[in-house]
Amino acid sequence: MSNPFESARYSVFLAFAVVIAAVMATGCGDDDTTSPSDPPTSDPVAYPATPDSLVAVFVEAYNARDVDALDSVLVADFTFRFGTGETMAFGVCETWGKEDELISAQRLFEGADGLWPDGSTHPAASTSPFSAALTPSEGSEWTETENGMSRRFDASMFVNLVDFDIHFVGGRQELVVVDMSTIGAPDGRPATGYGLLQWDDLGMAGRTEPAHARHLSTWGYIKAVFRDPPERIVEEFLAEDFEETTLEEWNTWAAAGTSDNEVGPGFDLTTKGEDFAREDLAGLCLRHESPAGRTLFAERSVPAVSGNRFRFRCDVRPFVEGGAENAFFVTWGEQSSRAGETGTFLSAVQFSADGNLTARGSDAIALGTYTPGEWCQVVFTVDLELDIFDLEITGPAVAFPVSIGGLPLRQTAEKIGFVEFFDNGPGVPNAHAVDNVRVWTETLVSCP
Repeated sequence: MSNPFESARYSVFLAFAVVIAAVMATGCGDDDTTSPSDPPTSDPVAYPATPDSLVAVFVEAYNARDVDALDSVLVADFTFRFGTGETMAFGVCETWGKEDELISAQRLFEGADGLWPDGSTHPAASTSPFSAALTPSEGSEWTETENGMSRRFDASMFVNLVDFDIHFVGGRQELVVVDMSTIGAPDGRPATGYGLLQWDDLGMAGRTEPAHARHLSTWGYIKAVFRDPPERIVEEFLAEDFEETTLEEWNTWAAAGTSDNEVGPGFDLTTKGEDFAREDLAGLCLRHESPAGRTLFAERSVPAVSGNRFRFRCDVRPFVEGGAENAFFVTWGEQSSRAGETGTFLSAVQFSADGNLTARGSDAIALGTYTPGEWCQVVFTVDLELDIFDLEITGPAVAFPVSIGGLPLRQTAEKIGFVEFFDNGPGVPNAHAVDNVRVWTETLVSCP
């Protein structure tokens, strides 16, 4: 005979079991043993299988103007390092990361306006082929580094700029790649292959310029041109447009030969001369009828400039006659070269009577030719900490715009004390004009 109490206990147990099963079925209990912090399980993200195949994908991304393909090979902590010339000319930080890299590339690929150091803008041709290539530098191999593997390459790329001819991008690059299995994909998934961790622009070592190129640039220069322009603080120390000027602020004198000994009056200075000023320029005219063997100076002092980097810009119309040895100079220095002082110019542009153009620092660098009697803009970007300068010359006077960087100064200096124009006295009448003389500094808000 069955026990009624045992039957009741059994019924209660069954009811309790049903309730527990129902609760688990509704999801209040969870039988998933996967930890919430575990990454989702999936196949590894595949990056290029070898360092060389990574470089090939990278180059093809440029040639195809494919910013997504470029994005796909850059690791999350990617860094590009600029050369000194770009940090000086453009005021960019020494390095930037993946976001800025992709913004600059996309603006270049899409033909956006590029911003030059002189403030002018020129868009890139959005369909012209880059013909980009990275050729391993002579003797270079993939080498183990602390962060991955590195190798040096010689760059070659053409950037066709609307209304500004062709830039040949050259120079040496150092790429650092990393084994993605050691760091994983940005979303936390495992990865295989290699990603690009670091890219250093080493400048124009071993540069060559094709005959059909009009300008020579580093890759960093082009990146800086098409960057998303950062906020900057501009501090101006000299701004002379000759609309309202006191000519007494300009010292002018003549020296004997190459000495600093003052022997007489210098240029005849006048403003707004119709025969020398462009419609958009007021102009300071520098005329002389000096005998041979005299050097004529026109000089303006500059208030104390803060910091080690500054820029000096002016518009100039050189008109030099006489023999090839005769020339007009645009220059600056620390102390005046007038008699009684011990100064000298620290870098200069020389416009010779034979139409040749030369940069002068510790060395003389031929820059091409110019047309006497035409205007051009000269911009010096100077780093007194490194004792180097960059030089840009643009405008109708020059056959092709000049852009050259990292040139050593004639000697070390602590400051800019004056800007100066001088003519080495050919013994025949000469007349030059200058305008928009400026000295200023730029500080990026975003840079430490």
